[in-house]
Amino acid sequence: MLQHIKTGATVNADIDKKKKKGKGDLDLSDDENKKKDKKKKKAKEEDEVSEEEQKEEEKEDISDVEDEFTYNSRRILKVVEKIKALSSEEMKSNDKVLDVIEEYKEKYKIPSEYLHLIALSGLFSPKRSPVKNWPVNEDTFIALAKSEGNIGKDHLLQSIALFFIKIQSGLDKYAGTFLKKLVDENIFTDKFIIQWFDKDIKLDKESGLYDKKSERKLRELSSVEKFVEWLKDADSDSGSSSGEEEKEENDGNQENEAMKQQRILIEK
Repeated sequence: MLQHIKTGATVNADIDKKKKKGKGDLDLSDDENKKKDKKKKKAKEEDEVSEEEQKEEEKEDISDVEDEFTYNSRRILKVVEKIKALSSEEMKSNDKVLDVIEEYKEKYKIPSEYLHLIALSGLFSPKRSPVKNWPVNEDTFIALAKSEGNIGKDHLLQSIALFFIKIQSGLDKYAGTFLKKLVDENIFTDKFIIQWFDKDIKLDKESGLYDKKSERKLRELSSVEKFVEWLKDADSDSGSSSGEEEKEENDGNQENEAMKQQRILIEK
């Protein structure tokens, strides 16, 4: 029985061991807390640096913020990139496209007249044909035109000139077909296109989109010339006297060369 009873010295030794063990545990806990604090501090500093870098990057992206807007301003190109970065399904959503345009219009203080060009440049490319995909995104352009009122059609046509002549010149052979589609969908009237082509009317000269050379080159495109010729022929036929109705009906069934070319381009 005596072998189970500890002497006073043994008891004191055990107490000292426990104290030392407890002290060691406490020191370890303090070290861990210090390490955690250092990690938090480092993470916070990294976040602050990241935020600063992001601000600097955005600042560089819109370094022309004090300059006048042009069709190739960095702010314009930035929004075009945002639209191009959308997935194919997101591009089909006119609401999504308009949300992106509206967000950056406010952020970069972009005048409304440039929104047509942004939409054209962001949505259409050699890989995403403007002719084939116009029906998908037509509502985007209708919304933009309505937001500007009557002057919207001027800005849309000016944007089309810049798009086919300066931005996507490789697609210029489709310009006439594209204009025909817009006339067919009542975005433009045939009268408006004919008067513009014949220089009877001038588009918005006060707009930053105004580019006389691009408009001239658009008129000179073979597909545009043929389309306007076709429009004029159709307009002339509709104005003929009632006595020639039978002849008009027969002529209307015959496809002239311009009509044939337009049909072939659309069917591609």
